Order: sequence, then structure tokens, then C-alpha cells
Amino acid sequence: MNKEIERGGINPTQDPIARSRLLTEKFEWDPNEAKKIWCFGPEVTAENILVDSTKAVAYLNDIKDSVKAGFEWATSEGVLTQETVKGVRYDICDAVIHSDNMHRGGAMIIPASRRTFYAS
Repeated sequence: MNKEIERGGINPTQDPIARSRLLTEKFEWDPNEAKKIWCFGPEVTAENILVDSTKAVAYLNDIKDSVKAGFEWATSEGVLTQETVKGVRYDICDAVIHSDNMHRGGAMIIPASRRTFYAS
């Protein structure tokens, strides 16, 4: 799949329906997950994918932008040598998100998501 991304066959600007069809037919992705790609990263090379694999997590859309920012940061500066991460699919499997809006801000979520991506 990395070669397909490098070649431009799978990219962030592609029609989501066509991309979903390609991922399910050629790479045997689950059809629901192929439709729930949040973003590609880092912005320059876009060789990594962030996928929402959760089922009914409350407040997840409230933190989506912050998680994407943490993903961008983690993939542009890798954990060991601060080099760009390439060829990784990150799945968000589950999340427990605080019900108070004050605890779902970017200042709390971005560093936490970055550390989570590093740990995975």
C-alpha cells in the first residue's frame, strides 16, 4: 500500500468513495474503516493514515481536530530521531473522553494524542 500512496494512487484529495472502493478491493480493508479515514500525514508526504475504528464513542467529534493535530505533529517528528514517520496506519480503537468541555480543549488533547501515537 505504501507504493500506492507514493505513486499517488491513494491520496487525501482523492474522491472518498473511489478511495474507499480501492482500499476494500485491492488492500482488503474493512469497508466501514475505509470510509472513516480522518486524515493523511504528515502534510508534506502524506504517507501515514489515521483511521477512526471506534464504535459509538461520546464526544469524539469534539476532539477530532486536536487528535489530527497531534497525529500531524507525531508523524512529522518521529519518536526516536525526530525524522518523518512513513508507512504507518494508526487506528483509533477506543476512547474515554471527559464530559466537561473544558477538558477537551486542544491544550489537553494535542500533547496526549501525540504521546499516544508515539507509544503505538
